Amino acid sequence: MVGNSGAEMIIQRKNEDGKLISKKASITLAATFLTLIFGSWVMWVSAQTVENKDQDTKINAKHKTIESTLVALNENMEQLLKLTGEIKSEQMQTNLNLVNLKDNLDVHETADIKRDDKAEDRIRELERHR
Repeated sequence: MVGNSGAEMIIQRKNEDGKLISKKASITLAATFLTLIFGSWVMWVSAQTVENKDQDTKINAKHKTIESTLVALNENMEQLLKLTGEIKSEQMQTNLNLVNLKDNLDVHETADIKRDDKAEDRIRELERHR
């Protein structure tokens, strides 16, 4: 045993002749500290993994919220496009109705003018006969 700084263990192996050789090996204080440091590092990595999983869960929740918002926006855009199409269709129908109405007014105005012309012609004709 080597002082109080470590523990001993016996390593056995066979040499070239087949004889069993035993050697004592000491685990020193430095090896113990290295084991503690490695164990601490493993625990730290595990803690980071748990934190990363929590962050991943939060990020996934935000992604799902964004995704559902985008789906809702897409649905709203589709409805808006549909309504825009309906409005354009109604506007075209209104324009067509206005054109027809204007044509009808023009026809009536033309007929009124012709009637007025005929009435004036009759008045002139009557005045000539007098």
